[in-house]
Amino acid sequence: MYSVARALQFLGLLVTGFGFFTGVLGGNVRGELVLLAVGAGIFFGGRLLQVRGSGK
Repeated sequence: MYSVARALQFLGLLVTGFGFFTGVLGGNVRGELVLLAVGAGIFFGGRLLQVRGSGK
């Protein structure tokens, strides 16, 4: 479960970074914000799995 949680966190960071560069280089602010929100949701979903899986 820990490795799945960490993979989700990494995926969330990738989506967030991709969204940032899409917004900066492409000038699409709305798309940037959507991808940032999706990436943050994926990251925090992985964080939730990590915390629940460790029993804390």
